[in-house]
Order: sequence, then C-alpha cells, then structure tokens
Amino acid sequence: MNKTFITILTALMLVFSSALVLADPSVSVSWTTGAANLYQEQSRTLVANITNNGNVTVDVNIFMNLSSLGLASFNQSVGPLDVNASTTVSIPINTSDDTNVGPYILTLSLNAVDPSNSSANYSTTSPQTFSVLYPFCEDITSMGDSPISLHDIKNRKNIDGKDFNPLDEFELKVKVRNSDDDDNQYARVEMVIVQGSDEVDDTLVEAKAKISDSDYYTFTLKGLVPADIEEGKAYLYVRAYNDDDENNCEQDVMEMNIEKRSKELAPLELEYPKEVSCGDTVTFSGKIANIGNSDEDKVLMTLSALSQTFEEEYNDFDSGDISSLFNFDFKVPINMTEGSNKFVLRIDYDYDEDDENFDDADSFNYPFTVKNCKIDKASFTTETSTALTNTESEVRFLISNPTSYAQTFTVLATADWATISSVTPQTVKVEAGKQQYVSIKLTPNKDVESGIHNVAAKISYGSTTESLSLPVSIQSASTSLGLFGKIGDQFKNNTMWAVTDVVLVVAILVLLFLIFAGKRK
Repeated sequence: MNKTFITILTALMLVFSSALVLADPSVSVSWTTGAANLYQEQSRTLVANITNNGNVTVDVNIFMNLSSLGLASFNQSVGPLDVNASTTVSIPINTSDDTNVGPYILTLSLNAVDPSNSSANYSTTSPQTFSVLYPFCEDITSMGDSPISLHDIKNRKNIDGKDFNPLDEFELKVKVRNSDDDDNQYARVEMVIVQGSDEVDDTLVEAKAKISDSDYYTFTLKGLVPADIEEGKAYLYVRAYNDDDENNCEQDVMEMNIEKRSKELAPLELEYPKEVSCGDTVTFSGKIANIGNSDEDKVLMTLSALSQTFEEEYNDFDSGDISSLFNFDFKVPINMTEGSNKFVLRIDYDYDEDDENFDDADSFNYPFTVKNCKIDKASFTTETSTALTNTESEVRFLISNPTSYAQTFTVLATADWATISSVTPQTVKVEAGKQQYVSIKLTPNKDVESGIHNVAAKISYGSTTESLSLPVSIQSASTSLGLFGKIGDQFKNNTMWAVTDVVLVVAILVLLFLIFAGKRK
C-alpha cells in the first residue's frame, strides 16, 4: 500500500514538473519601419512585428515612452498570442516646431504573460535611435534639386563635437559647387546655432559669391558663441542654395558642446577708437555679460584711461544676464604724449556682504594709439640788457603763443654771477595768439667781471620745457664815474702813480686858468 502510494505520488510530481518546464513564454520584436531621422513638423509611423517564440500562449503588453518628444506614451495590449504567431503594432511619431532638435532613444518594452499562470512571464526591450533635425532648408522635400551643392565642410573637425564657451569665436569653411554647366550662379551660404527647438538669436551669419560654371568656391564664415547661450548641447547648421531660389538648398549639421565656468564675467559689444587725436572727445561703449554659472549679487565695472575713471554698478546680476549699454566719453588732453596707450576695464565680482568687499576681479586692456599731438611751440624774444655791478637791474624777454588755445607758462631763472630777486610773472597764462613780457630783476655781484653774461631761464608749458639764455652786458660801477673814477681806481691800485696823476691834473688846471685869465685882459 505504501509502496503503491509512493509510486503514484512520484508519477504526479513528474507530470507537474514537466508542465512547469514546458510553460516558457518568450516574445521577440522585429521592425518593419524603424525610427529614421525626423525633421521638426514631420510624422512617421513605427511598425513592429511581435512574435511569440515561446512554448505557451501569451498576452503581451507593449509600452513606449514618448514624453521626450512631448507626446503621450504609447501603451497597447495584444493577445492571446499563440505559439509562433505574430502581430503587427503601429506607433505614430509626430514632431512639431517645438520639438527639441538632437538625438533621441525610444525604447519599446514588451511584457509577455501566460494567461493561465501569471508567474510565467517574459520581458524584453528594443531601442530605436534617431535624431530630430532642424529644417534650415525651409523646403526639406526639394533638398538636392539645386545646382548649388554643399560640397564639403573643410574644417568640420574643428567644430563637430568640440567644447565651446560663451563668447568664443569660431570659423567655418564651406566648400560649395555650382553644378550647372550653362550659367554662372550666385550662391549664398548661411550658418546658425540651434539650441532646443529654435535658432539662437544673433547667430545667423551669411555670405554670397558668384561661382563659375562647374566650379567650386570656399566660403569663410566667422561666428561667435552668444553670451547668454545655455550650457549643454547646441548644433551648428549650415546651408547653401541658389541666391534666387531659397527653396532648393542643401544643409548639414555639426554638434557643439557648450560649457560654462563657475564664475565668469566678460565685456561684450565693445566699441572704441583704435586711434585718437589730441583734443578729441572719444567714446568707449559696451556691455557686461555674466557668462558663468553663478548668480552675482553685485558687480562693479571700472573703466580708466587718459587719467580719467568711470564706474558702473550692477545689482542682482544673474547667470546669463547682459547689462544695458554704457557710454563713457574721454577728453584727450591737448598736450598728450603721442604713442601707445590703453583703456583698462576692470570687473569686480563675488561680492561678500559680510565685509562689503569684492573677493575677485578681472582686468581687460584695450590698446589704442594717440596721434596728432604736435603742439606749435611758443617763441621767445630776448633783449640784451645792461647792468651795473652791485646794482639792481632788470632783464626781460617776450613770450609769443602762436597756438589756437591758451597756454600757461612757468618760468625759473638762475645766474651764478648775480642775485635774482624776482621773476614777474613767474606763472603766466598767455591767450591764443597773444604775447606777454616776463621781467627778471637781479643784482650783479660786485666782483663780477665786465662783459656779456647770461641768465639761464627754463620755461615750462604743456609737456614741453625749453631753456633760454638771456644776455646781460655787465659794467663795473667805477667805469661810469669817468676821469675822477679812474683817479679813485689809481689810488686803490698804486699810491705813487696816483699822486703823480693828481699833481699833473692840478698843473693842467692852473695852466688853463692862467690862459683864460690872460685872454680877459
């Protein structure tokens, strides 16, 4: 009895075991129509064949997440699906002008379940990879019909997949062919940065050229990454077309990676002269952009040049913000030195509210050249003066200002043979086209030798200093006494000769007296 029971139980276990092994659900997917690249505002239907390649009839749940395209997710159930049977599933894909350009991965998920045994199930996935493209050529249905063909991007490797920062400059070389054998064609080439679903403002660059029959032409387009561009993926689109038929064109696309530093501010849209002339009023204008990832509570901009300084402060200057346009006027001094100079723009940021100071700053130099600063020199007219030793005398000269503007002159006079008591005026403003005398009062030393001596004068005006020699004729005070002065000198120099001279003079005077007296009788 027991032996019989055991035998029956064993047989039942084998039956159930065989049943469990046979319940092996499995499904597979094959695509009739996959997800080839799509343009914005384009539709496509993905068609998948679902096959039951297991050993049991199953119900199949089919799911695809379409939220990245802005669409409702696809969800459908099919079954019961017999062993080796297949069914077709159609999944509509629709893009709009709001659909972001770039790569997508759509994954079809299948879950097959044995209706009689829910624990017997099978799951699998099948991804579809494609890109949504921007229709830079407006009529995508006629692309390739134009005689103007976008033959090659000659420096694609410098753009495609490379990292760029805001305000980076780049260059694109586009080789275009005119395939028309009968006529010269005007070709136009354009490039633009696309991010998200649309073109980035102020990034469109275009060029035009005439291309001979069956010939090639290479365009060079220069671009600038905008200050307010978002970090992440961006795409550089380029197109070429016949200038009088925009619908017939060809396009291409390259990927750009936009990166931002944590903190960075930079000048933007600067305009200033590269050459200035003395006397001019020049304008330095521009904007400040926050091209970093961090918001700034406060930013201070300082602009300096030509001994002048201007400041501008910005509050709540968030990432991506661009200031309003500033304009600062500089007056170039009339007596500026010609040559190289520079505008210095300093940006202070990372404001610390605790100590009310900026913790970081960057400076930018913008060179310019100063020219046309040749000042018509003033002229000086000197007069030879006469002075006596040990007696105060006056020396003067005439300043002539031939320029069209007033100039201020400062006079310094020296002489090691005399004592200078005054210079009048020592500082004098001479109007345009006018003249002014300067008087120097001095007393020659008593022991100075007779003859011509010079007063050294230094005259400074503007950035010029000139040296002037003022001639003075010196006479000894004794010379002006005549005969009796000479007698006095003889007494000083030689007593014996002096006595002789006195006797001789007295004798002559007596003789003259007698002669005149005799004549009267």
